[in-house]
Amino acid sequence: MKKALIVDDNEQNLYLLQTMLTGQGYDVMMAENGVKALESARSDPPDIIISDILMPVMDGFALCREWKKDEGLKDIPFVFYTATYTDSKDEDFALSLGAERFVVKPSEPDNFLTMMREVTETHQAGKRVAPRAPTKDEGVYYKEYNRTLVRKLEDKVLELKWAHRRLSALYRVCKELVEPRPVADLVPLVLCAIVETAGYEVSSYFHYDKNSGTLSLQDNVGFPDETQTALKKKLVFALGEERGLVGLVGRTRQALIIPDTTTDPRWVVLDGTIRSALFVPVSNENRLLGVVSLVSREKDAFSEEDVLNITTLANHLALAIDKARLLENIQRSEGFLRDVLRTTPSAVFTVDPDRIITSWNLMAEKITGYGAEEVLGKKCDVFESPTCGEECRLFDDRFQKPGDYSECVISSKDRRKLTTLKNYDLLLNPSGKIIGGVESFIDITDRKQMDEERQQAVDSLRKTLGATVQALAVTAEVRDPYTAGHQKRVADLACAIAAEMDLSTEQIDGLRMAGTIHDIGKISVPAEILSMPRKLTEIEFSLIKTHVQNGYEILKDIEFPWPIARMVLEHHERIDGSGYPNALTGDKLLLESRIIVVADVVEAMASHRPYRPGLGIDVAIDEISKDKGIVYDTDAVDACLLLFREKGYELPQ
Repeated sequence: MKKALIVDDNEQNLYLLQTMLTGQGYDVMMAENGVKALESARSDPPDIIISDILMPVMDGFALCREWKKDEGLKDIPFVFYTATYTDSKDEDFALSLGAERFVVKPSEPDNFLTMMREVTETHQAGKRVAPRAPTKDEGVYYKEYNRTLVRKLEDKVLELKWAHRRLSALYRVCKELVEPRPVADLVPLVLCAIVETAGYEVSSYFHYDKNSGTLSLQDNVGFPDETQTALKKKLVFALGEERGLVGLVGRTRQALIIPDTTTDPRWVVLDGTIRSALFVPVSNENRLLGVVSLVSREKDAFSEEDVLNITTLANHLALAIDKARLLENIQRSEGFLRDVLRTTPSAVFTVDPDRIITSWNLMAEKITGYGAEEVLGKKCDVFESPTCGEECRLFDDRFQKPGDYSECVISSKDRRKLTTLKNYDLLLNPSGKIIGGVESFIDITDRKQMDEERQQAVDSLRKTLGATVQALAVTAEVRDPYTAGHQKRVADLACAIAAEMDLSTEQIDGLRMAGTIHDIGKISVPAEILSMPRKLTEIEFSLIKTHVQNGYEILKDIEFPWPIARMVLEHHERIDGSGYPNALTGDKLLLESRIIVVADVVEAMASHRPYRPGLGIDVAIDEISKDKGIVYDTDAVDACLLLFREKGYELPQ
């Protein structure tokens, strides 16, 4: 098996060569510098040696010199494989040392293996492989060796200077991009840095418009000013469009080098002297913002290092653009909020966690009389009363209930007490920490006074209405002394049933009014029929039944807050349609009417009448229980039974 010795101080290079040669049947030995390579070769000579040049302890040139001086090794082919010494003078010096080949990294694997095979086969055939014999003059060797090292050092110094210039430009522009700047200032800054970093003359930025799906020239460094307007109209490309390559790079989001624009049909010729180009996408979080292009008048002007440098700048530009847009949006929002807070019809102010006032709007100044300069930096108690402060503290515990308002009294600058309706919420940072609060309030002092006056008027009207209803009730009972108190007891029981059924206060008030005068229509029935001590005839009973319609006619034109007239009309209806005057059924009856029906039946059966003694509560309860859900409303009956059987309710005397 053929043996190959690889010499390189880079483990990755050693591994790649080892893998490639092992696959071709070589037994591979490795060394990390010239000294170890000589030790290994002298103990176990290889069939070929492949060496890098730049290595510690002993470099490749010194190794080759010693190799060709060694009688046991000098005829073994020596191949240089380097990415550092790539000048033609480096190759001349390497061959002058007796090396058989000088290969520059990276080399295509097939070409490299073909060279290896040619060298080893020629050597095995006993033919000379080296292009020339090694020089034997030590003075000449060291002179050329030193000259080569000095040249390489000079090249390295120039590379380091250029690298330092690029890195300085990159650092400077990246540092400047961190500072808040308008979006319009960012792109020219980066384009100038790109030109400086890469050392070329022309750089352009194409902005991506998501709405139109196009990339158009926005800024340029290097073209004459007079051509900028024309170029911006001409250089517009659809996303994905191959013509001009900008749209293509925008779609692929991958950097693209065009080594020779004259052979690429996609290139748009604007300047016939341009020979190569580089395109780099500008994107952030998979969102395309634009494309940067760089052109040169030389072929193959761009390298992977250029791609790396420009991509770094493009990434920083994308972040800076997003940051600038976000900052602009925040500033617009803050300005809008300031305008809103300044002009809103509500008083608004903000406080820090210690309730120190940090902002104060015009309406707050107008309501309280305090100017911003008088309250900023001071605690809220400059205008809040102790009671208001306490309410605000209580309100703090409920800040998570949006829309909650707290009524409190504040003191104006002229010492007036103002009733306000206040809303308070906490300001939290993204981590949930309290950083302050925002409070708004409106002056409801006049409204409060008007409400109080209105409530007094309403209460007065209610009292008047109650007195009127009571007078009507007395009128009815004067006509029918045997039913004296009947209406009051029905009203009381109906209200108790309604309360048990969780009806509103308004509904219960209406029931009380309706129950109190539900028999008002009896004033049109002859008194002798009302007090008849025997069972009524059919004709007499038909006269009695007219009282519901008569009561309705009396009440229908009175504007009660409740449907009193209808309740009076329906208080003898039954849910199965067996009642009068209209034989209504089920939910065609008001709920309040169904409650009065139950209360009226229970009170009538339990109380004395001219034609019979009272039957008692138990009989009345049995009656409504028996016909629950058939004649009487189920919910009303259940509530009535609960009152008498479990809660000890008794009819008023």
